[in-house]
Order: sequence, then C-alpha cells, then structure tokens
Amino acid sequence: MQEPTEQNQEQAAPQAGATQANSTTTDFPPHIDNLGVSFRLKRAFALIEKYKLTSFGMSMDTPADAKDKRTFSENLQLFSWLAFFFGPFYYFFTGMWRKGLSFLGLSIVAGLLIDLIFGMFDMGELGNGAAGFMVAYIYGSTAFYDRYRTIIKGENNFWW
Repeated sequence: MQEPTEQNQEQAAPQAGATQANSTTTDFPPHIDNLGVSFRLKRAFALIEKYKLTSFGMSMDTPADAKDKRTFSENLQLFSWLAFFFGPFYYFFTGMWRKGLSFLGLSIVAGLLIDLIFGMFDMGELGNGAAGFMVAYIYGSTAFYDRYRTIIKGENNFWW
C-alpha cells in the first residue's frame, strides 16, 4: 500500500501535465493572456503587437519585412464583423463612445457628400450603397486596434 503523499503526487502529475498542455495552446504574451477579454480579442491584440499595426490595419513595413506579411486568415482575425454591422453602437457598447460619436458624425457628413456627388450624375442609389459600405469597412477595420489602444495602452482614443 502506498503512503497518502505518494498517491497525491501520482495524481497531481497528470493534472499538471494537462495544465501545461492548455497553457501552451495560447501563445499570448503575459500582459495579453491575463486580460479579462475574449479569446478572439486576445488573438487580435497579439497580432497587432506582432505586426506593429496602426489604425486601419496598416503596418509600418520595410522591404525587409516582405516575407513576414500577414496571411489572409490573420487579416480576417483583425476585422471586427460586429463593428462592421453595428457601427457606432459597437463603439458605444464597448465604452468608446467618443470615437463612436465622432465616427457617426463623420459618416453622416461623408454620406451626404457622396450622395450629393453621385446624385449629380443620377446614380444616387449607387452612392448610398458605396458610402454605407465604406463607412462600415472603416468601423470594422479599426475596431480591434481602437480596443487595443483603450485596453492595453490606456489611451482615450480621442482628444476630448
């Protein structure tokens, strides 16, 4: 018969191995891994840091970085479909209401201008669709970077 301490050590060894296996599946830096956010957001934050991204998903690439381009799946991971479909409401819900209000104002102005320009050429319906898609794309492509600036860097995202 084994002593109780030996049994506990044998039972603890497989549990420790399982814990190590779970921790290696998420290769996030510690400051990202300890955040209380979703896995998808952690993955987007890690990609932002990996590629040193700026707003609109642009990176500061040099010709030497050409081999380290983002893949198509990584580009999809950096795009927020919730922000694409819900626009300013996504920003209001996530606490970035200043930027949401600013984007809402800019999208109204851009929509009116594009509608005016396309209306002069009798293509008003095309202008409405184009303006709506452009604004929605801007929401979707900047959402994760804005959350990164808010959560990781502690920035306010806007001047007021």
